[in-house]
Order: sequence, then structure tokens, then C-alpha cells
Amino acid sequence: MKRLHIITCIFSLLVTISYANIVTETSMTLEALEKMLPENKDIQLAEFQYQLQRYEKQKADGLSFGTLDISLQGIRTNSPYVIFGTKMIERTIKSTDLSPEALNNPDTRNIYDSKLIYSFPIYSGGKITAYQKIATILEHISSLDKQHKIVEKKALLRQTFYKIILIEKLIEHINTIKENTIFFRNSVVALKNEGYMTKTDILQLEARVEEINNLLYELDTNRELAFHLLRYLTASQVTRIQIPQKEIVFKDVSNQDLLNNNTIIQQAKQAIEIQENQIIIAKADLLPQAGFSVEYGTSDRKLLNNASEHDSYIAGIGFKWNLFNGGITKNAIESAQMAFLQKKVTLSKAQEEIVLNVNDMRTKIKNLTSRIDALNKEKDYKKQVYDNYKESYKEQHSSMLDILTYQSKYIEALVAIEKAENEKYEEIFKFEILMDGEER
Repeated sequence: MKRLHIITCIFSLLVTISYANIVTETSMTLEALEKMLPENKDIQLAEFQYQLQRYEKQKADGLSFGTLDISLQGIRTNSPYVIFGTKMIERTIKSTDLSPEALNNPDTRNIYDSKLIYSFPIYSGGKITAYQKIATILEHISSLDKQHKIVEKKALLRQTFYKIILIEKLIEHINTIKENTIFFRNSVVALKNEGYMTKTDILQLEARVEEINNLLYELDTNRELAFHLLRYLTASQVTRIQIPQKEIVFKDVSNQDLLNNNTIIQQAKQAIEIQENQIIIAKADLLPQAGFSVEYGTSDRKLLNNASEHDSYIAGIGFKWNLFNGGITKNAIESAQMAFLQKKVTLSKAQEEIVLNVNDMRTKIKNLTSRIDALNKEKDYKKQVYDNYKESYKEQHSSMLDILTYQSKYIEALVAIEKAENEKYEEIFKFEILMDGEER
């Protein structure tokens, strides 16, 4: 019975390990990897920054509600000024307290003051409203930063994903060439045994197999590097991916649609709005400032003792208007207006640069598409020439050098196609970043 229990435990452990391996080696789709992007540290930092800016906005909103403070103070003193003033607040002055002796040499006493003070801004020349608008805009800019970071990481993820697919596709082609080369070598060995071929031909084929092995090793290393980046982006131990059904297709949009969606342009426009409010803040120093405050308090020898009998209040409106400060306000206004014009030029410059970049991307994508089509045709021709030379070699109408030369050209065409397709994908994903991931 004990033996049966041990066997059962071992079997369960093996099943668990096998299941774990299956889960670990599950091929990941692009959609599944994209869902893991929120785990990326850069995106998390952007989210934290957005939340911090939300708190700053809430702090700015709080300026409209004024402040309510409570203060408690306990002192022990023999100061005639403080003691007589406290008695006035307490409303406990007696005729004996007005004698010179009592006024000049009062007894030491404890004093406990408690106050509740509420202050409220009535008019600030638009300064508070401007601060609140700036905080709202900064919150929006922070959300745009987060969105742009997500788009950047998503584009990098997609680029890395399709780079792996291209590498695996090239590895598959090179492996086929390797298998054919090994088969051809074995055929040559058999012919040599019959005296038709030379040892040099076999050595050349052996050397070619090693060259192909080196190329496969380099491709495998590049694939592993791409998987490392994929793991970093998704914070997961992905080891295999699924080839998607649809190919990457470049879908162009008008320059105006692109500029409307671009985060950099949106942020530049927001910067102009911020500067407009900075002008309002600067001009507010030329306008009067007014506020309201009310204070309620009590004072006694004991803390909150008979508070209703010793309480008092003060309510009032304050007004302040700066008439001269040496031209500081005037220069601040002119500086804010100059910064406003600078932001407008910055926006125009950013728009022109993005249009220039996107036109460059369109041209590159067009050229690469044409180049890939030409390389595919060239690859097919070189494959036919390579095959023809192999058949001709068997009839001793061509040399081994001819075969290996055209095989090299065929392999070069395959590598060139992979490189061109990867460059095309890079340009497409750069374009998607400029569009900030807008579905088209």
C-alpha cells in the first residue's frame, strides 16, 4: 500500500511538471502579449505620473473653497499687556484690575486661546481660475504622455514580434537549404565512390554546410535577443509566439488627420493654452485682490472652560491693490506674452517636422515595398539557376564552384528580403507612433 502511494505521488509530480512545461512553452499571440503591456515598468511610471498630476489638479481646485483652520495655544505669563488683553477678551475685567499696581504687577497666570478661522478669496484678478485651468491642462498632458508611452511600447512590441517571425521564416528557408546541401553532399559521396567526383567537391560541400551552420547560429542568437526584448516589454517569460493570420499592411492617412492625432502636436497646443493662462496670472498683479475672513475664538485660564461666556468673533473683508513695484509686473506680462509667441512658433515647427518625417516614411515604405517585390523575383530566379546548376553538375557540365556560387547568391537574396521586410516594418510602426495608435 505504501509503495502504491509513493508511485502515485511520483506520477502526480511528473504530470505537474509536464503541465508546467506545456504552460511555459505555450505559443503567445500578439494580442495576448499586448494585454501584458500594463506590466511594463515604463508604462507603470507614466501611470504614476498621471496620478500625481491628478492630485495636483485637485489641489488647485481646492483654492476656490478657501481655508478653515483651528488653533490652540497654551501659555504661562506675567506680562501685563498679555494678561490685561486676555481679561478683556474673557470679559472678566474688574475695577480692581485697573489700579496701577494690578496693571503693572499682575499675578502669573495660565492662558489658553482657541480659534477657528475661515478665509475665502473673493476676487484674485482671475489668478485662481488660471491656476486651475493650468492644472487641468497639465493633467491632460500627463494623460497624453501615458498614452504615448503605451503606443511606443506597443509599436516596439509589434516590431519585435514580427522581427521574430521574419527570423524564424528565414531560419526555415536556410534549414531547407542545409538539408538539401547535406543530401547533395551524400549524393556526391556516392558518386565519388564510383569514381565520378573528386574529394575537393566533397570538401567544398562540407565547408558550405559549416557556413550555413554559422548563419543559423547567428540567426538563432538574433532571435533570442528579440525574445529578451519581448520579455522585458511584457514582464513575462514568453519563449514561443504564434504567427498571426494577417500580414502587416501600411494604411496611410492624410497629414491633417495625422497631426490631429499626434501627441506631440496636442501637447504643443496645450502648452499654448498654459501660456495664455500665464499671461492672465501676470496681469492679475495689476488688479485688486479681495478676500473675506471670519474668526471665532475663546480664551480662559483653563482649556475650553466656559467657552460660551468668554468667546468672541471677528469678521471682515480685506482689500489690496499694488500701485507700483518697479515695473516687475509690466516685465512679467511682456515675458509671458513673448513666451506665448514662442509656443506658437514651436507648434508650427513641430507640425512641419512631423509632416517632413512622415513624407520620408512614406517614401521609404514605398521604396522598400518595391525592393521586396524585386528581391522576391530575384530570389526565385536565383533558386532556379541554383537548381539548374545542380542538375548540370550531375552530368559534369558545371563545377562545384558554380553550384556554391549560385547557392550563395540565393542565400544572400533570402537574407536581403528579411532585412528589407524588417526595415519596412520599422517604418510602418514609426508611422503608427506618429498616429499614436489610432485605429485606421
